[in-house]
Amino acid sequence: KPKTAVALSAVLNMVGAFLSLAVAATIAKGLVDANVITLEVVLAGLVGGITWNLLTWLLGIPSSSSHALIGGVVGSVLAAVGTQGVIWSGVAAKVLIPALLAPLVAVGVASVGTWAVARLTRDVPEDVSTRA
Repeated sequence: KPKTAVALSAVLNMVGAFLSLAVAATIAKGLVDANVITLEVVLAGLVGGITWNLLTWLLGIPSSSSHALIGGVVGSVLAAVGTQGVIWSGVAAKVLIPALLAPLVAVGVASVGTWAVARLTRDVPEDVSTRA
């Protein structure tokens, strides 16, 4: 029944809103001061992350929803309490350094993998290797 579905959706959306506080606190752990995580800060972070994801989607730019959420939460904490609410060492250790190192590690792994496949298939005749 439509009325039951709408009522159930409304109740569960309300429950989800309260649970999102715990989820955002888990994501933001070590990045921002846990004492400043409020429902308003979480809502602002979610709106910021969603806005960023929609903008990049509209422009056809690939983006990470996780990074958008982290940026939204850090940005909302900055707006709410200023720089003292952000744990900058945590941002560096959990976001910036991995974001910079991941492409380098990927290049290394891809290079080794490509080299290994080339070595393993170097004696395979071309007509066999190109057959579908």
